[in-house]
Amino acid sequence: MSHRGSLPATLISDPPGTEHDVTDGSTPLTFVSLKDRLLQILFSAVESEKDPVNVQMMLYAIMAFMQDIGELESIHCSAVC
Repeated sequence: MSHRGSLPATLISDPPGTEHDVTDGSTPLTFVSLKDRLLQILFSAVESEKDPVNVQMMLYAIMAFMQDIGELESIHCSAVC
C-alpha cells in the first residue's frame, strides 16, 4: 500500500455533505484516508453474507488489507522512529 497510499482517490457514489462524506475538502482524498470506510464496509458485508465462498474472499481481502496497513506503518515507523 505504501506506493499507492498517496494516490488521489475520487468517490463516485456519495455526493459531498452526505453522512459518508469522508473529507471536508481541505485535505486531499487518498486511498489511505479511505481505509476506515473500506474496513467498515468489509466487516458489515461479512456479517450479512450467506455464501461461504464469498465470506472467504472477503476475509482474505481483510487479511490482505491488514497486511498492507502493517507494512505501511512499519515503513512510516522506520522513517520516523
